Amino acid sequence: MSRTLSPAIIMCTWQRAARLPITLRQLSQQQGVTPHLYIWNNNPDAAEEIDRHIADRPAGLAVSVHHNSTNIGGFGRFMYARQIAKQHPYVIFIDDDQELPPDAIRTLAEDFEPRTIKGWHAFNFITPDNYWLRLPVRRGGAATYVGTCGMVADSRIFTEPKLFECPDEYKFIEDLWLCYVAEHHMGWKLRRSRVRLRFVIDTKNQVHGLMQKKTAFLSYLASTGWNVRNRGWKSLVSVGRDRRQDAI
Repeated sequence: MSRTLSPAIIMCTWQRAARLPITLRQLSQQQGVTPHLYIWNNNPDAAEEIDRHIADRPAGLAVSVHHNSTNIGGFGRFMYARQIAKQHPYVIFIDDDQELPPDAIRTLAEDFEPRTIKGWHAFNFITPDNYWLRLPVRRGGAATYVGTCGMVADSRIFTEPKLFECPDEYKFIEDLWLCYVAEHHMGWKLRRSRVRLRFVIDTKNQVHGLMQKKTAFLSYLASTGWNVRNRGWKSLVSVGRDRRQDAI
């Protein structure tokens, strides 16, 4: 269990500084681990509020913060992960609108495997012509996409120069780019984690302005050779085969 002693947790914040005390409290209540939270703040106007919440954090919880001068979206996670990669063999990403049960961080840490990315939000695409036509993945199953909202990743990918060559037009779709670089360029595995998480529903996610652009980016990446077509159907057939074998 030594690898789960003090995992690095990286979180971006933009419009939810008011939720930070909740996240800090939930991280302080994690079982079997002593997390170190690294906050990449994309909103300089919220810096004072964030610093105040950090100063009032629960005793014993380590927190570091970077206040960026501009909003670079989720790519801030990658920047922070690159900075700490030598100190941490893996990093865990969370979002600031998540509810973290007491076993969440330990589960993600125990899910870590070299040359692998695992996460709670995982699915396979049906066609590169529509990002939203996709099928979810069973726990432990192979995925084409894993979201950064509850993810554990081998830190070495954040030292890979290719990861920081995302086309400027699509830099706010960094999660899809990460999966593309991991699987297509580096030959890594993408899997669904065993972790269970919940979200607070609001209208502050940057994703709401990226609906159509996500499909455009997926189609672009597929045109470079990333094999995503029919992966959803293939995974569904695989699940059915596994269930039939278990019944024998």
